[in-house]
Amino acid sequence: MNKMIKKVIALLIVVGIVGFIFYRVSKSNKNTVEYQTQVATNGVLVTSISSSGSITSGNNINITTKVSGVVKAVSVTNGDTVT
Repeated sequence: MNKMIKKVIALLIVVGIVGFIFYRVSKSNKNTVEYQTQVATNGVLVTSISSSGSITSGNNINITTKVSGVVKAVSVTNGDTVT
């Protein structure tokens, strides 16, 4: 009976060591980072972005005058710069 207990204890120790080694190996494989290196070269880097949509103003201002009247003509068109 004494030999049987020693064999069971030895088997448990071996299983524990194998389990610990398996745990460490499987844990280290998950955290492995792979790096890719490339030789730097001179060249032109072109980046472009296109989009569609509408643009709205962040601020709106109401402009009023101190006198009343009727505007007969406006001497500018859309897109003209007014100073």
